[in-house]
Amino acid sequence: MRFPKLASSLLFSISLVCVAQTTFPDTPAGNQFAAWLESFNRGDANAHREFLQKNSPSRISSLDREMSFRQRTGGFDLKKIEEFTATKVVALVQERSSDQMARLTLEVQAEEPHQITRIELSAIPRPTEFSLPHLPEGALLAAARKNIETEVAADRFAGAVLIVKNGKPLFSEAYGLADREHKTPNTLKTRFRIGSMNKMFTAVSILQLAQARKLELTDTVGST
Repeated sequence: MRFPKLASSLLFSISLVCVAQTTFPDTPAGNQFAAWLESFNRGDANAHREFLQKNSPSRISSLDREMSFRQRTGGFDLKKIEEFTATKVVALVQERSSDQMARLTLEVQAEEPHQITRIELSAIPRPTEFSLPHLPEGALLAAARKNIETEVAADRFAGAVLIVKNGKPLFSEAYGLADREHKTPNTLKTRFRIGSMNKMFTAVSILQLAQARKLELTDTVGST
């Protein structure tokens, strides 16, 4: 089938847009974004320091935080370029160590050497276009075990895991050490200090009571 010249041009343009959505644009901001992500993902503090000294000196003070963040996330994979100009790129990325996605915005100076002036990252709900496949129960448990063991091997997790369906435990395992000094392993009966997480439990309980109309959010602790 032969297409009119205009239609062929339109299809070619659409193809270019699709490619641009999953690759970094060849712009000052796009090139800096790609270079920053490659440096960040390597996880080499010395190499990343050199990158920041050259391309974003103002971020040197946050090097330790970036490297700590890199360790927790495992780095990021580019999923989609949402928008871009010569000096700005907005992209969707996903943590390598989880299914969490985020929107990352990077801006650079208009003049050479186009140093990075802004990097902003915010977690977002997973977009529908990147929805995860529904796994059968057996495959889901196998995937969960593999992911947990990967995190344990990387020394990013130590604790106990419980997966329950309809009140029936499907998976329960303990990993890592409860006491590193004495090499005491975690067990399913290990008591964990959860610290400020109590605040979240308290907040959820209060909102549930308010939803059940058993109290008002304006009530005080002394209310009866």
